[in-house]
Amino acid sequence: MTQAPATVIHAGLGITEGEAQRLYCEAFKQALDVYCDPTKCRKPRGIFNNYFFDALKSLPPPNTAAGQQLANATLREMPILVGAVTGTAQAVAGAPAMAGSVGPVAQALATAHSNAAAALGATGGLVTGGLGGLVRSCLAIGAMLGKGVLNWGILRLAGTRLKFPDGMVGNRILEIKGPFDKHKPKQQQAYKDFAGGVDPMVADMAVCMPGQKKKCPRRV
Repeated sequence: MTQAPATVIHAGLGITEGEAQRLYCEAFKQALDVYCDPTKCRKPRGIFNNYFFDALKSLPPPNTAAGQQLANATLREMPILVGAVTGTAQAVAGAPAMAGSVGPVAQALATAHSNAAAALGATGGLVTGGLGGLVRSCLAIGAMLGKGVLNWGILRLAGTRLKFPDGMVGNRILEIKGPFDKHKPKQQQAYKDFAGGVDPMVADMAVCMPGQKKKCPRRV
């Protein structure tokens, strides 16, 4: 099956890839300090990604403006298809001749995502890291899955998988791994395949704080 376009969103950033990675790491470290505050370990802390994007849009000077710009350009939970048909759900839905049997599923995904994002207050039907407290992680996914829009059998038979990356800028994936999260090799490979063989950007301890250890109490 012919591959559908992988990219429908162009970031249009005046920020280099290296600078984006640096800002993501600054946000990771700031989020980690808040998330791992020992006074919070007896309270529901929620999902680390939310702390990360809150930090990215509120970095201290001189990174404030660039962090906000990057947060606004980083799409959250954008549904992507990887495998025999590769692309964002929106891109695949817009190329039905190439998408084949996956086309109707992609269209349902794209519509559900747009509707869920709009219901959550996201302008343009896109959930970005700049929305901060207005939109919390997994809400768009839950709204989509709750509508029963997916026909898993079609995707499986077509050799195509559905993923919801933590973040995406252009066709570049961002993986965020908090202190209790682990990398999944198959998922990392899927994101690399989506980006044409380019590894995802990563915000985690190994990349952002190499050689350091952060004591982070679990909720008790």
